[in-house]
Order: sequence, then structure tokens, then C-alpha cells
Amino acid sequence: ISYPFWSWRRLVSVSSFLEAEAKLLPPLAGEAPQETRTDGFDVIARQVDRMKSLVRHVNSNFVFLRQIIDAAPDPIIVLDREERVDNWNERAMTLFPDWDLSQQPHFSELFLNHNVLVNQQAGEIETADGRTFLLARGPLAVDSEGDSGEVLVLREISEQRRQEVERQQMLEFLSHDM
Repeated sequence: ISYPFWSWRRLVSVSSFLEAEAKLLPPLAGEAPQETRTDGFDVIARQVDRMKSLVRHVNSNFVFLRQIIDAAPDPIIVLDREERVDNWNERAMTLFPDWDLSQQPHFSELFLNHNVLVNQQAGEIETADGRTFLLARGPLAVDSEGDSGEVLVLREISEQRRQEVERQQMLEFLSHDM
């Protein structure tokens, strides 16, 4: 007698939890904010159907975000809370082919081992082959605890730095001649 009652109570609590969590999520595309789906003959079947659609929606959003990161024109590196490399795009891999990002190294370790000069004051990185990148950092706050990581974007500014050096040399040359 107690086992069916216990199973029923567990089912009710799981059902309540799933319903509460589903209400916290934003509505799916094309769905009214409080629309309830009626695919199913009872409450459990409707909740299972709702969970299936939510899981499909979350998976499609993950694929969409991955495509955005991969399509970005600049190298992008995503760090977790401990500043370990969590995600990156193909441009980051081609920029630093010696990096083994699959081991999730700490971000500072990447520069120590690969002859990369970091100018923190200017927010720039200079690679061993002479290319210069502007380092833009943005915090990620995906949970209520605050910062959950960082997104790093490297914008190549090698041509601008070369032009600045040429201008500076020209000014020095002209001022010396005057």
C-alpha cells in the first residue's frame, strides 16, 4: 500500500518541479507567454511533451550560439569562472595552432608557453610573428551568482600599429630636419 502512495507522491513532486521550471523559461518562438500545450491525454503526457519541446529548443539555441561563435570574423575564446578555456572558435585555433585547448588550460598558461607578449595597460597582445591584437573582454553572467566567465575577442590591429610607427618615424624625421 505504501509503495503506490510513495510513487504517486514522487510523481506529483516531479511534475510540480517540471511545471515550475518550465514557467521560469522564456516562451518558445511563436508561442504565447502562458500558452499550455494540449498534446497528450493527461497532465503527465502534456508535461512530457512540453519538456521535449523545451529540450529541442535549448539544443537548437546551443547550435545557434556555436554557429555565431564560429562565424565571427575575429578569434573568440570563452573562459569559465576559473579562467579556463571553455570554448573557442576556429579562428582562435588558426591564430594559435600550438595551443591545445581541448585540455581546457588556464588562460594565462596559453601566453606563457607561446612567446606572446601581453601589454595589459594597452589591452594588446603581440604574437611571435609580429602581429598585434587588441584584446576585448566581456563578462558573462549566466546565473544569479554574478560573473560566470568571460568572452575574449582578439581584433587584429597589426596594420594600424605599422601605420602609427611610420607616422611617428616621419614626424621624427621632419622635426629633426627642421
